[in-house]
Amino acid sequence: MTDNSIPKKICRLCGEVKPLTDFSKNKRTSDGRTNRCKSCDVEVQQVSAQHAIHMPEKYLNDSLERDIYGARILLTILGYDVNGDVHAQFMERMRKRKG
Repeated sequence: MTDNSIPKKICRLCGEVKPLTDFSKNKRTSDGRTNRCKSCDVEVQQVSAQHAIHMPEKYLNDSLERDIYGARILLTILGYDVNGDVHAQFMERMRKRKG
């Protein structure tokens, strides 16, 4: 079996191309796998659990605020400056990846 015959996918977090076996199963996606590789999933879960312990009280009762708080944490993990223009930072990363 050659390396080209193994189905692969790009992880949405780390951007690496990995075999499908490195992604958890998910019935809701078209290819049946998650968008994050297992190693990125573990890292996100660890950091999310750590931040959940320290989550400010005001976020516990408001689901929208809690989701925004979680998104800011995830963007920070990925190396974005959440106080800046996140969309512009993302587009710059995509240009560098393609170029």
